[in-house]
Amino acid sequence: MAKQAAKRKVEDEPAASEQEEEQGQEEPSSKRAKTAAAAAAGAAGEGEQQQQQGERQEQQQQGEAEAGDGDAAEASPEDAEGSQGDGGAAAAAAQPAGPVTLGYRTFASGQEAHQYVSTVLKNWTLGQDLNEYELVMVLDLLRKGHPRGDEKKKNHPAVVLVQLMPKGMAYLAGGPGKAPFSATLEDIYGAQAQYYDLPWLSFRNAMWRMSEFHQGGFNWTDYMWDVDFMHPIDPGMRAISDMVVHLLQETATGLLLQPYGHADHELAGDPLPPPMYPGNHEARNIMCRYGEEFAPLVDAAAGEGWEFINEGKVDKPKWGFISTKPGSKLHVVVNTTREAGPPGERTNVMLAYLKSYTHMGRAGFECVSGCECTPEREVDAFHSLQESTIYLVRLLVTQSERCEIVVTLLEGTSSGEHKFKISGIMMNEYTGTDVTTKIHEEQWLGDLQATSGRRLATARRPCAAAGRPGA
Repeated sequence: MAKQAAKRKVEDEPAASEQEEEQGQEEPSSKRAKTAAAAAAGAAGEGEQQQQQGERQEQQQQGEAEAGDGDAAEASPEDAEGSQGDGGAAAAAAQPAGPVTLGYRTFASGQEAHQYVSTVLKNWTLGQDLNEYELVMVLDLLRKGHPRGDEKKKNHPAVVLVQLMPKGMAYLAGGPGKAPFSATLEDIYGAQAQYYDLPWLSFRNAMWRMSEFHQGGFNWTDYMWDVDFMHPIDPGMRAISDMVVHLLQETATGLLLQPYGHADHELAGDPLPPPMYPGNHEARNIMCRYGEEFAPLVDAAAGEGWEFINEGKVDKPKWGFISTKPGSKLHVVVNTTREAGPPGERTNVMLAYLKSYTHMGRAGFECVSGCECTPEREVDAFHSLQESTIYLVRLLVTQSERCEIVVTLLEGTSSGEHKFKISGIMMNEYTGTDVTTKIHEEQWLGDLQATSGRRLATARRPCAAAGRPGA
């Protein structure tokens, strides 16, 4: 699988080679500017190609007319960075005036798509030069990026298992809650990786010696967040990235010595073997819709009092249905039919809502048509913690091709106000004991607040203050 990943990368690179050749031997600042313009225009152009041929030609003509017969479309390197300067504005104006689909998003116009791409590119590159490999990655993400993008590809994606740090592994040696090197599920995951013939990387193995034994003056606090010692900070994330990059480099080197051949192709086409544990078939995810993808599931004609609002920014959207008027009803219509299991089995439906410390009210959740479920009579979206976080309401729903779930804003309130926001829905076939809504999120968030002012020192020396977060 690793060989396939490297080969796919090599095959995909020529798509951007023409853009790279145009950059030639320019100075770094000019190269960066032109790269930004090429990425923005190229990504928007990819979206344009997804429209019908006739519509595309009409949009191109409109864009050329607005740009002054197309003369301004070729921005000079000095003016082409993002949307800054006359050249950037001209490049944006030259984009199609009609709707453009880019990856999984549809923009009202090519100009809007160009602005979005320029903003994302500026945020990603942080003013740094892009080499040819980085440019390919950025363009690919802009064209194809999607939270569920792996499911949309025609070919099976290459998979690499990356094991991260388990709880307690990075605690102070000898302190409470300290987990030994062997206290991990990595060995089980490793057996699974070998069973399915997958590459397998271990963050524990990469960091243990120098962090636990302070080789070279290093310490766990150099790589792990010193509030919970489970989440990597920037140096830790770079180390994880380096592990993956090293695997790809070694795979690419191996392909030079032993090129991908017919036998590899045949093996890659083999079907998956049966589960490693007999009968352990996965519960399939039926749906995951969030933000703009959630909107089509709401029957706007059936309800009232809810508005679909973006409380974020263009490049960091926070879409959701919001109501502040008690009695307002939001009708969500979904197909809860399972792909596996007996017809009498229920489907796990989880609705995502915002929980915050101000303005928030209460709502009830119930199945009203086509399906049945035990209702959640009152869900309070207010808490006293200074955090705004997405929570889940879980309903075990009978199977139906048209299941209608209604969210009703209630009169009761803990904050004195009534705001309620629904931002997404998830469904799967797992109906066993679920901890996603009962993992003491508020207690965890409270612990973070309590310890935020008492973090351990990050000097390159052994931890000397505490054995675990909150101690």
